[in-house]
Amino acid sequence: MIRTLPELARAWWLLEEDWPDRSVRTYLHARPLAPVYRVLSRWDEEKRINALARMVMTVSDRLQRLARVWKEWEEFDPGAFFDLYPEQVEALVSIRSSHHRVVVTFFTDVLIPAFQDAESFWVEEVVPALHVAQPVLLGNGRGNDDPAGETWARLVAHELGPEMERRLYRAAREIQAVRDRLYEWGCVSFLVTNTSGMNGRTRGQGGGARHRTYIRERLALVPTLTMTLSFSTHAHAQQARLRALRRWLKRDWHRSRAR
Repeated sequence: MIRTLPELARAWWLLEEDWPDRSVRTYLHARPLAPVYRVLSRWDEEKRINALARMVMTVSDRLQRLARVWKEWEEFDPGAFFDLYPEQVEALVSIRSSHHRVVVTFFTDVLIPAFQDAESFWVEEVVPALHVAQPVLLGNGRGNDDPAGETWARLVAHELGPEMERRLYRAAREIQAVRDRLYEWGCVSFLVTNTSGMNGRTRGQGGGARHRTYIRERLALVPTLTMTLSFSTHAHAQQARLRALRRWLKRDWHRSRAR
């Protein structure tokens, strides 16, 4: 399952063979989304970007709160915490936990309408064509006597490929517009949790070192709204957070009394 724009761009640019057979959109829309996550592509651009920015702020605030309330859950339920159905949790949330640390990732790109359009086009249109055309496209000699492969390779090169690039560009433009709006609004919690610095990683596979370097440089320019929070579950760290919270609450109570 591809859940970030950098992953989608890498899959297309490297023609990776680990292809999904089901779009992430089918998980997301298996049941109705909560209103906070519901943004429609038919809205005008200003309304859509503002709604997406508010949605990202809500999610980033919840992530920040999670570090404080984690110990209050006997068994953490991401669906209840993020207001998602189980299928939507599968598409949007990843949780890795050990005895001392928890890492929670929220794949916000999945909620961006332009990303959904690009990802579903990749899975439903491009991937089926690549199953036939890839040997010819890679020039490895396996497709030289395959007329169907030649035909599909031309289709990918002249029609599906350019359309895939257009959809990637629209998704990048929309995600960057949301990022710019969040910077404009000074959303500190998003800046703390955003994983944009991780975009340039590529898998160590074929294509040569120069090609992988080129792809890394291109991926470094691909924006994402993916957010990750890592926090300690060690008892001392939890107690320190609780003491800090109590001090903050006490100061806040005194301020309210002073008014």
